[in-house]
Amino acid sequence: MTSGPDELMSRYDKHLVDRTESPQPRLFHPGAPAQPAPGRARRDKAVEVDFTENNISFWGYLHDTYGEADSSVTTVHLLEMTGLISIPDLVVEQIELLPRTTAFELCGLAAEQVPTVEGLSLVRGFSRGVRERLGGKKGCTHMTSLVLELTSTVILYWMAQIRKYLPYTEENRESGRWGAAALQVNPGFVGVCLGWDEDGEMMRRAQKQLIQHLNKEP
Repeated sequence: MTSGPDELMSRYDKHLVDRTESPQPRLFHPGAPAQPAPGRARRDKAVEVDFTENNISFWGYLHDTYGEADSSVTTVHLLEMTGLISIPDLVVEQIELLPRTTAFELCGLAAEQVPTVEGLSLVRGFSRGVRERLGGKKGCTHMTSLVLELTSTVILYWMAQIRKYLPYTEENRESGRWGAAALQVNPGFVGVCLGWDEDGEMMRRAQKQLIQHLNKEP
């Protein structure tokens, strides 16, 4: 159903209040340059996750800036999102996106569509589902881009699971022990990329470690 003028302006006013009263976000990773050079445009985008027994909490942002000739910086887009992902099925349980700065004021209303991705699995059809819900005239290209970054939480989750068993060191990587631990945590890694090529060197080393481990078992 199409919103009437009064309803649209009511939602628009609420968006402005929410954006004004919300606390300012953490904008940059400590290692990132502070701002673009004059004449350059830049996009900063990141997702940070924390793990509990039952879910993954996440915080992310997208920040588009332009370096002006006088060395000042103009912010074009500044978006922030937070939420929860279930463990171990990796389904989006909660998500909220706050449009702190948008190219046009009414663009902020597209954030109302973001919670419609709740219930999507990050490991099956997530990108397609997000584009269906947030794409086109009802959504926002930049909000879609930020929400799609949630796919990175999958590898971050698996890295954390592997790290419980083995430190991520050069020695463990080169020996194949890290790969062997990864396969024990998630056998589905095989064949997903160049590094996990079933005929590749890394897989050969990991399989060698697994065989040695099995031979040691009583």
